[in-house]
Amino acid sequence: MTRILLFGDSSTYGSWGELGGYADRVKQYCHKQVLDSHTFCLAYNLGISGDTSFDLLERMEYEARMRMKEDEDNILIISIGTNDSQLLDDTTPKVTINDFKENLSEIFQIAWKYTNKVIFVSTFPVNEEKTSPYLENHFFRNKSLQEYNNAALQVCKLYHVIHLEFMSWLKPLGWDGLHPSTAQHKQVFEKIKEVLDKWL
Repeated sequence: MTRILLFGDSSTYGSWGELGGYADRVKQYCHKQVLDSHTFCLAYNLGISGDTSFDLLERMEYEARMRMKEDEDNILIISIGTNDSQLLDDTTPKVTINDFKENLSEIFQIAWKYTNKVIFVSTFPVNEEKTSPYLENHFFRNKSLQEYNNAALQVCKLYHVIHLEFMSWLKPLGWDGLHPSTAQHKQVFEKIKEVLDKWL
């Protein structure tokens, strides 16, 4: 039995994919594995809208412990940082980059208790015409997102976590300028699938 846990924010949850987001496609991928090859695989979408690294760190240990078993094959897919990087009043990040790096280090330490198969999905670029501001005094800017993505890459290297890069090439096509479109959720899934195909 393989259990895949996908942790993250609203993009992990699947806003606003018509058929769900990339996490939902991982679940469909698991169902196909069972039907085609009788390889049992379960996927859990644990994305919560608005989550920062502080929020994920607070809930991750409990969520993982409730779903993962030591004698089974566990995979963790993590995407966090977009909400950390948002600028309040276009000046102050919601979570400082140092706090983000410390939180991500602790998140990976928790992950390694359960598996050495960990994937980090990078932040996604935004359309600043729609995200500056996004909601009242909340600003999402690509420069800030890239800084947090670079910080995440450093921590991923330290903990030997696979870092899937999207900031450099994915186009901000979602209707609200912040979340991936349906087609982009599929693109993100395809990159994740490349790794899962090697592990399953």
